[in-house]
Amino acid sequence: MKKPLLTLGIFVFCITAAAFGGEPLNVLLLNDDGIEAEGLQTLKGRLEDAGHLVTVVAPDGNASASSSGVNLGEVFIVTPFDAGEDIENEYAVSRVTQDLETIDPVPATPVDCLVASASILESAPDLIISGINDQHNTGGGTQISGTVGGALGGASKLSPYGSLPAISVNLERIFFTDPEEPSDEFEKVYGDAADFIVRLVDRLQESSARFNGALLPEGVTLNVNYPARPLESIKGVKLRRQGDSFLVRFDDGSGSFSVQGVRGSPQVLSQDPSGVVEILSVPLLIDPNEGARKADTSDLVNGYVTIVPLDGDYTAGYSIRKGAKRRLGNLNALLNGE
Repeated sequence: MKKPLLTLGIFVFCITAAAFGGEPLNVLLLNDDGIEAEGLQTLKGRLEDAGHLVTVVAPDGNASASSSGVNLGEVFIVTPFDAGEDIENEYAVSRVTQDLETIDPVPATPVDCLVASASILESAPDLIISGINDQHNTGGGTQISGTVGGALGGASKLSPYGSLPAISVNLERIFFTDPEEPSDEFEKVYGDAADFIVRLVDRLQESSARFNGALLPEGVTLNVNYPARPLESIKGVKLRRQGDSFLVRFDDGSGSFSVQGVRGSPQVLSQDPSGVVEILSVPLLIDPNEGARKADTSDLVNGYVTIVPLDGDYTAGYSIRKGAKRRLGNLNALLNGE
């Protein structure tokens, strides 16, 4: 039986991250699939096997597609996770919006878990990892992903620890068998993906000596997508940009659907004469032209592990800001209508 460890509200807790030098890292592990998810538990085991000290703080249930959402002013319930085994350093987080006795808790978001972790950890972690997610987060899926959002929250200056290096990890959603009963081969891919992340962390530790001990530049998250195929079938690893993908696209002016991609089609449940359409949500579709643009979407489909650096600071780059300035002209004139 799970007994609440504590309840807490939103707070700020800032601390300087430790220096790195090949020593075991203190890793904070988050996800959005819930604390019992196979990907998270597999990754925790492989990181611990490599000597790292891992603390899991994850939603007490599924919190997918929550992006970087955080529930300000709500109460979090942090409960030691007990799966009937000898499990340590794992905590499930739920939240309530009203009286604890009358409202059932619901799963917290990954960023909620990040905030709650500061009540558990004695010092700031060296690295935040979010995942392994049970489906890929490439292209447009990156913006809505709770897995990616949790990592970006850790890399941002709004993190309770200040900006920390972070990695989000996702496994491509292609099942070898019935999605409800993944095969042993699919479960093995979780292990392969976890082993890849352990080696990636090792590489970052090795290179940190050249960058004043920093695993990554401030504010940067690495978004990793791993193909759902046996290791011998993976073609390589690509450092890429974020590609394009979409949920539903309409033909201009016609009102009909134009489905472009390889992941499925939207199902129209109803459409009345006034133009109101009821649509069943579908997986993200991939732009078929992405292959020529060296993007994570097409490379993942073609069997490559993809890594996309994401900036926790949403400010656009210099060239984009300069282009915006040219378009907007004299900004001060906007104040008095000149």
